[in-house]
Amino acid sequence: RFKTFEANRIANIQDLIPPQRWKHVDGLQNPADVGSRGILAKEIKEHPLWWTGPDWLKQNQTNWPSKFTAPPSLEALQSLGVTKDCLQLKEKEEVTLQTTTDTASTEPVIDITRYSSYIQLVRVTAWVFRVVTRSNLFSSTPLAVSELCKAKTWLIKQAQAQMFPNTVKLLRKKNPLPLSDPLQSLNAYLDKDGLLRVGGRLSQSMKDYESQHPLILHGKHYLSTLIAQSEDKRLCHAGPKLTLGSLQDTYHIISARRVVRKLIRECIVCKRASPKITTQLMGQLPSARALPTFANERVSVDYAGPFTLKIGSVRKLTYRKAYVAVFVCLVTKSCHIELVSDLSAEAFLATLRRFVSRRGKPTQIWSDNATCFRRTDKDLRELYRLLQRPDIKESVMNFCSSQGIQWKFSPPTGPHHGSVWENGVKSCKRHLKRIVGETKLIFEEMTTTLCQIEACLNSRPLIPSLDTNDDDGISPLTPGHFLIGRPLEALPSRIYKEPILGLKRWKLCQALTQHFWKRWSAEYLNGLQRFNKWKVPKRNLQLDDIVLVKDNRTPTCQWSLARVTKVHPGPDKLVRVVTVQTKTGTFIRPIVKLCLLLPAKEVPKKGDEMK
Repeated sequence: RFKTFEANRIANIQDLIPPQRWKHVDGLQNPADVGSRGILAKEIKEHPLWWTGPDWLKQNQTNWPSKFTAPPSLEALQSLGVTKDCLQLKEKEEVTLQTTTDTASTEPVIDITRYSSYIQLVRVTAWVFRVVTRSNLFSSTPLAVSELCKAKTWLIKQAQAQMFPNTVKLLRKKNPLPLSDPLQSLNAYLDKDGLLRVGGRLSQSMKDYESQHPLILHGKHYLSTLIAQSEDKRLCHAGPKLTLGSLQDTYHIISARRVVRKLIRECIVCKRASPKITTQLMGQLPSARALPTFANERVSVDYAGPFTLKIGSVRKLTYRKAYVAVFVCLVTKSCHIELVSDLSAEAFLATLRRFVSRRGKPTQIWSDNATCFRRTDKDLRELYRLLQRPDIKESVMNFCSSQGIQWKFSPPTGPHHGSVWENGVKSCKRHLKRIVGETKLIFEEMTTTLCQIEACLNSRPLIPSLDTNDDDGISPLTPGHFLIGRPLEALPSRIYKEPILGLKRWKLCQALTQHFWKRWSAEYLNGLQRFNKWKVPKRNLQLDDIVLVKDNRTPTCQWSLARVTKVHPGPDKLVRVVTVQTKTGTFIRPIVKLCLLLPAKEVPKKGDEMK
């Protein structure tokens, strides 16, 4: 049996040469046997068979020796009386096969979509050329510049042939481009290597040839993305402007701005340098703010401070820290301000008892999560440690549960979830800064000042006036109307002596109360319909999304990476709060404190290889 290579060659020879042309030569007269059987060099000089061949080779072909006898033909056998049945001949069956060749499905020699680096693609292409040309194949010679340039030329030529086939065909035939051709305005031409270049109008400039006539590429081709990505890395992720300007020195890419911007948006390094905060459509108002109820039945509380107070006589003055507790009604936005002596649980519970005694017992109390007080300031860290202590939490919750009060917390580091009490604290501090300034007050002076500020805040209109020139005699609706029936800072009105007709006195009080609530629903509540920001629904954060956790104390490049482990959708199925896991632990964060870095579908799973 022959080996595969020899068997294939013999089969080809047998198919090409008919049996009638085969001859036989004896081994003693075959010159090939002289060399194959071995002979000394001095003997081969005088060997006649090796140099002249056999003697019968010089004679006519009819005299050549041959032991091969050709089989008789079919006609000769039939003339001798042999039938087809005796010969057992097989009938030939004609089979017609119709084949089609699909040139479009031909796979490319190098599939560039499998590569994520332009430099790696060029080097692989150069090695393929080495294999094809069999030059420096089994040596450790590094790739030369000429080999890399040849690989780049081939890649660009293939990309141009795929995106501009008609243009290349016309230019090869030296035909002018039609007006409908997309490259007609660039005065495109083919250089000596067969590459499409811009003719342009800069041939008289001092630029080099590559800049005067840049190579033409299409932005939809994957090679353009790889080249832009390589340029972005070479420029140390300098941004879209510098990357685009550097590309234009060598390449003229159709829709280059779109390619570069898309690249910057998808680049992980650029995302981390300039992260974009995740947002979502503004949520619906909670029922605690949208349903009418008694004033201060659903309130929120927050701390402000610390402030410095003077304690003792004039000769022996001492200074002590104090804090301000601001209670804000979620429905009417009425404020109640209390001065707190320290950050103890007893002081806070005493403040809560004073509020309940003067404003009534609420059914719900809303507040920030304890972690929102964690800042770099030492005093705020004390407040954070206070609210994190288990004994203080237990005492506060036990007091509230015994009084039938439900306590609710907003998500950590999400002050926009408590905009009502945050605005109340902001307004209180604004008045204190303008009134007190750097002055140190005693306890009585501070209490009096806070009461006056409380009256000012409760006399503010709930909504701004639609027309400043409108004077219809109706005073604007304020939180004071729901507390005492008028603004706290209002002057005494004129006393009318005319008798009240149509309504009794007690019905008049009910009518006034209902009038305030009608105005609250028509003026204030309708004003909350407007979306001030976050007006468009966005993609919900999903499980296994990779995000950056925003931290205002550190640069963006130092924000910690996190993975979304749980989502908390709202009533409208939109996610605004998620649970993330970082290298230090698991936390609940609002989405406005997160920056989406890599969606879950693009995160490589364990065992998968990146491109």
